[in-house]
Amino acid sequence: MKVFLIPIVFTLTVAPSALLRAATVSGRIIDTVGQPFMGARISISGPSAFLRETQSDSAGRFQFAEVPAGTYSLEVCCNSGAAPLTQTIVVSEGEPQIIGLVAERLVEIWGRVTVVGDTTEPDKWYGARVEANRVAGKRLTIGVSVRPDGKFVLRLPHGEYRIDLNTPDAYEVKSITFGGNDLRKELLRIDTTSSSTIVIVVGVR
Repeated sequence: MKVFLIPIVFTLTVAPSALLRAATVSGRIIDTVGQPFMGARISISGPSAFLRETQSDSAGRFQFAEVPAGTYSLEVCCNSGAAPLTQTIVVSEGEPQIIGLVAERLVEIWGRVTVVGDTTEPDKWYGARVEANRVAGKRLTIGVSVRPDGKFVLRLPHGEYRIDLNTPDAYEVKSITFGGNDLRKELLRIDTTSSSTIVIVVGVR
């Protein structure tokens, strides 16, 4: 009896994306006068739900390893001393990408909201949104919510701002002051660290 051997050939199919060599994306983040940001939160996101986050070191340096080729969004996030910043980058196969980021440095401005004749019931206006709208140069809007104790913190880059409070329907803004200045008539000017507090007084309509 003859035995026939039938050769079996296996074909391995490799997805095109697997053939691409990943690259390293690195860089440095500094402020507008050349000083590095330490601890800035930086994220990179792109195709196929790719998302990574890191923090800059004491020299402002950051790095993302093994980033596949493609188009990505590089974002400097909030609460890191640097103003929010987003930059689109294109990563080529196997080619290291070096990025220079320049972000505005934020100044921390504290504030509080008080209610005329009703200061013991903060729940009625807790969560109202305070917004700072920069009116000159690069337009920017930064908003925060009022905490249960009536306080809020705005982190703003240098510039001139209009301050607004989105009050609950039953209330209206009576005054907004900062260091003795009436912010309903003039702009909030941020050019250095300040110990003044934004005071917003609201009352029942």
